[in-house]
Amino acid sequence: MLLDDGWVPRENQTIVSGGEPLSEALKNRLLVATPNSKLVNIYGPCECTGYTLADHMTLDEPVHVGIPLPNTGAQVLDRFGNRCPALCEGELFLSGAQVGLEYVGRSDLSAERFDFDPFATGNVRRYATGDLARRWPDGHIEIVGRRDFQFKINGVRIEPGEIETALLTHADIIQAVVVSLPNNKSGAQLVAYVQGSLNKSTIAKELSQFLAALLPPSHLPSQYVVLDTFPLTSSGKINRTALPQTTDGAISDQAVPPRNDVDVSLCEIWSALVGREVLDISANFFLRWVAPHSWPLKCLTSSIKNSAATWRYAMSFVN
Repeated sequence: MLLDDGWVPRENQTIVSGGEPLSEALKNRLLVATPNSKLVNIYGPCECTGYTLADHMTLDEPVHVGIPLPNTGAQVLDRFGNRCPALCEGELFLSGAQVGLEYVGRSDLSAERFDFDPFATGNVRRYATGDLARRWPDGHIEIVGRRDFQFKINGVRIEPGEIETALLTHADIIQAVVVSLPNNKSGAQLVAYVQGSLNKSTIAKELSQFLAALLPPSHLPSQYVVLDTFPLTSSGKINRTALPQTTDGAISDQAVPPRNDVDVSLCEIWSALVGREVLDISANFFLRWVAPHSWPLKCLTSSIKNSAATWRYAMSFVN
């Protein structure tokens, strides 16, 4: 916001970023604006009183939240409470004297989030952040998402933070949120809300190709919604519940249109099955919209068989 209003860091100024995730695009803009300035990314939830991790950012490495500050601890643990190997994803736990005691009047939630650190000597308090992270081989910690934002689409567990992190590495994106929105036929679809310097006529194709090099096909959004600004809560954080809950105006991948009557028939069959208009003969039916199990395949096959011309065309490839 300050950069958009023409603000320029002073020479040798130290800029501290915290409260919201620092995007790759904003990091680069701040460092390029004044090469002699320093950018520090800090991390620490309210439950830990102050900030727990911090480090300087550079142009030649991705955004991370640094290493634990003195007299604090940070562990990335799997669901069994064991330390995750380097670069493996797990939940971030913070420990030290700065960790709070409890949530007032919420003993159930306090028992879930607060305990004592089994890796420390003595009774050192620990807090389960709910943030998903991975530790780099050099000890720096990268935040990749939230445990409580996970959902399943087409039988695949999706961590939206992983997709958001990948989107934020794009040079023209300054903010991104990925959600699951209902689809009448296929259950749900991935929708990405993005903000930045984007060409709406090419954004879907560009971002799909960009993400395809970083993520599996099951993690590619079906549609993109470009926002001028994101709705915020009273504390200044992105308000996910206030995001548009419709894909009207969303942008899909640039499609390869049907070439003949058979292509048109196949697109009509797919559209009826997945609950959205499909006009792309290059789309991957099972990876993008439908769970990889037998029922959708049976429905698809039955519908194709009922279209005699389409079935003969399909069988010509088998024979």
